[in-house]
Amino acid sequence: MGNSSSTAAPYSYEAALLADKPPADKCMSIEVPDAQKPANCSLPRRGKGLENGLISRPFPNENGGCATIYECFQRGVRMFPNRPCFGTRVYVTATSSAAVVPVKGEEQKEAEAAPAAAAAPAKYKIEDKMPVRGDYVWETYAEIAECATAVGTGLAALGYAAHTNVGLFSSNRTEWMKTALGVYGQNMRVVALYASLGENAVEYIVNHADVPVVLVSKQNISALLKSLHNLKGVKHIVQWDVNEKYNNVEDVVTDADRLTCKEAGIELLGFSDLLAKGRASGLQAAPAGPEDLAYIMYTSGTTGNPKGAMLLHRNVTAALACVEPLFKMGEKDIYLSYLPLAHIFETIAMMAILQAGGAVGFFQDNIKKLTADMQAIKPTLFCGVPRVFTRIHQVVMNGIADQSCLVRWYFNKAFQAQVDRLRKGLPVDSGYDKKIFSKLRAKMGLENVRVMVTGAAPMPPYLAEFLNVVTRGALIEGYGMTEASAATSVCLQSDHNLSHTGPPVVCVDVRLEDIPEMGYLHTDPNPRGELCVRGANVFAGYWKDEENTKATLIDGWLHTGDVARFNPNGTISIIDRKKNMFKLSQGEYVAIERVEQVYQKANMVGQIWCYGNSFKSFLLGVVVPAAETTAAWLFSKGWWPRADKESTKLAAGDQFLADYKSATEAHKADLKAWVLENLKAQEKGLKGFERVKDWMIVTDINALGMAFTEQNDCLTPTFKLRRPQLLQKYIKELKQMYADNGEPVEAGEKWPGEE
Repeated sequence: MGNSSSTAAPYSYEAALLADKPPADKCMSIEVPDAQKPANCSLPRRGKGLENGLISRPFPNENGGCATIYECFQRGVRMFPNRPCFGTRVYVTATSSAAVVPVKGEEQKEAEAAPAAAAAPAKYKIEDKMPVRGDYVWETYAEIAECATAVGTGLAALGYAAHTNVGLFSSNRTEWMKTALGVYGQNMRVVALYASLGENAVEYIVNHADVPVVLVSKQNISALLKSLHNLKGVKHIVQWDVNEKYNNVEDVVTDADRLTCKEAGIELLGFSDLLAKGRASGLQAAPAGPEDLAYIMYTSGTTGNPKGAMLLHRNVTAALACVEPLFKMGEKDIYLSYLPLAHIFETIAMMAILQAGGAVGFFQDNIKKLTADMQAIKPTLFCGVPRVFTRIHQVVMNGIADQSCLVRWYFNKAFQAQVDRLRKGLPVDSGYDKKIFSKLRAKMGLENVRVMVTGAAPMPPYLAEFLNVVTRGALIEGYGMTEASAATSVCLQSDHNLSHTGPPVVCVDVRLEDIPEMGYLHTDPNPRGELCVRGANVFAGYWKDEENTKATLIDGWLHTGDVARFNPNGTISIIDRKKNMFKLSQGEYVAIERVEQVYQKANMVGQIWCYGNSFKSFLLGVVVPAAETTAAWLFSKGWWPRADKESTKLAAGDQFLADYKSATEAHKADLKAWVLENLKAQEKGLKGFERVKDWMIVTDINALGMAFTEQNDCLTPTFKLRRPQLLQKYIKELKQMYADNGEPVEAGEKWPGEE
């Protein structure tokens, strides 16, 4: 748990993992004979019990299983037609410029007098410039199936045939999935446009993927309209409009927008218009087959333009085949959808629930209100990425830090007791759980969670242990990538080791390829090398990009670019990134992601990026302090502009940002000293050359407390660092820091991005 006393006892996750050497019949993966094995590769491995072949479809015992995404959904419809399928939080008010929230007593008069609240009940007041949402309203599987069919036949009625690429430009919402399912019902393809990619990236993807029709939310249509004249093949735009069930009365299609589109030669329709066309057409579903293309999913890569990964229906169903035996999803499961549907991790989670008849509630498109959505939904399955889980950890620890010494002592005692039990493979202590951790679960809306999945980036072991204590061991770490339909390896809940991502899933073979220049060989005592994947889940290639396809798919093997290790218990550990290791001027190699993970343990770290140059002998770092933790520290010193402690929370909005800016600027030297003290406390496990010599402190943050964002091109939508872009953003400061620390830039040095 960061640098708290609860993890003061020395413990090596790596040593425990590598010491776990079960007999062959207990190993979680097996070697597969391969007469064609290259000399520089290990033998392939696959999951235990798959000697006779891999599994590539979910529910294979039901008439051969589900062969397409559409069939997976139809299984849910067939078996559970009247069960809740999708849930949306109803809009309480129609105000776009401000939100309303419940008020009591004298505040009610103030709310009644506010003109902007005229459309809202008198029990609400203006706040936060966001519409307020009420309870979830639910639509059944049968209702969603009927609507999806109408979407698909509506597109067909507009003249679009099979194999049309259909763009979806929105954050997660019910209409997104209705549209996707309708698209599959007509053997068309989804091209997801993630809202925060920005208009230039959206424009690039629409043109690159030859998209003739885009379905878009009201929130994103203005960004799309700005690019109208640069959208080469677009003929129709369909805006998701008003649905009486949701009371989203502001999502009306305006005449001004229709005229703007008409002037560009594009017809703008409302979603309700499209549904009416489909229902009146008399057309039927004509769904895709397993070899048909389902997605062109553009990866938010860390360099260059995004690449369009082509995922066939059988690729996705192969990944879904891995879920059922591991998680046993059923009609009583419920899921909160907030990770972007434009990415494969969320897509697999969504379809895993739908094929099993579970319910999906969509978040209210405000990450700051995620906890409120979780409390309303009480999910049984929760998916996240380390950035989200780090935020949960920081909130909990900040809350504990505000308690008395006795409360902090008891919490740390209870936490360490639970950790000790989990490390031994024992269930958590029910007494401590009832007194402390069950209450934490309830506050976070996780009291019903039975499976919590993390992916997209490495999970620091201390954070995994924290989550396992809070959720009674529900956390599972997985590894995958878009090109493998998110499925390569997943931990088993019965395995108490950390620092790995589990054995291979049921649809893949994996092997390691030597990287001699980095010292990784499959002949190492614990085999190491680039992880390569083969299976029905592996993508068909990149859209209109033969060069990258050939470089990534070689003899049927997907080269992931990630460095892995095969552990004695049959699991896989991702230990490095092929492109994220570099040599310092003295000849020492540095795995920069591991360095960042070590420093990330400091509770005051919000975001962190470390950099090293092969012409220099030491590392530098850029750290964004965790905003609320920093504000609480400033408050404790008497340096916060306000006496109200609630003003130190991000929820205070613009007021918080103004106060944070003034306080951090007024106390720069003290802030840096405090930050450095916290960071240096994490350095014990680092070698001298791995320790960052100097840090730049960044306090220019957005409303979510972030300085590295998707909007400034420093983060991918799954919160991975875009290192070349970060270097270009901070290169001037880094060069000055090198000079200040005795190694100025010299003539002839080559820096990335510079000629």
